[in-house]
Amino acid sequence: MIIEVDQSGQVVDEWKLWEMLDPTRDNVMKVLDQGAVCLNIDASQSGQTMSAEDIKKLSESDNFGDVPGTGLGYNWAHVNSVDYDPSDDSIIISSRHQSAIVKIGCDKKVKWILASPEGWKKGWSEKVLTPVDKNGKPIKCEGSVCEGNFDFTWTQHTAFRVDEKSKGDIIYITAFDNGDARSMEQPALPEMKYSRAVVYKIDQKKMTVEQVWEYGKELGNK
Repeated sequence: MIIEVDQSGQVVDEWKLWEMLDPTRDNVMKVLDQGAVCLNIDASQSGQTMSAEDIKKLSESDNFGDVPGTGLGYNWAHVNSVDYDPSDDSIIISSRHQSAIVKIGCDKKVKWILASPEGWKKGWSEKVLTPVDKNGKPIKCEGSVCEGNFDFTWTQHTAFRVDEKSKGDIIYITAFDNGDARSMEQPALPEMKYSRAVVYKIDQKKMTVEQVWEYGKELGNK
């Protein structure tokens, strides 16, 4: 849950994410590195992933708390940043365990989703942004992999609106793309992983997203 408080500490609004997003979407959950530090799991599990059976067992257990899994009581969202967009009184969240950047209005309705289109059910799939090139032409994507230099963010942090560049329906978003489970899979070797900083240009009217800058991919596994 995300809450808004006033200067006196009183709660004035709240966003119940399980009512706005899909807590059963498990695509990303199945490919997360279970040895990642933020999952509080033994490092010996580095590079290991969970199967559908593993997730099912979790959902039937009482191991609630900071436990990755789907459904209520489990860490299916893992939101690690919340930003405010004053232009339309909305919040922009970074959901690590969905590898998704999501904008939600004060009416508690999802405005758009910047993420791989895989695994989003009806009601959310229509909100997923379409990748385009600098000319506004749709980029061909197969599953979670797109042509050219465009890529989604994976287990990202700090999804923030770039205020000085955003205007009207055009909004710029910057994020730190951690890179775990990139392309909806674990790489054959840990050395194949990389992180990057990235900036996207989003046309909120056309529901498109263009990647305009990145740094880190060329450095590889540093």
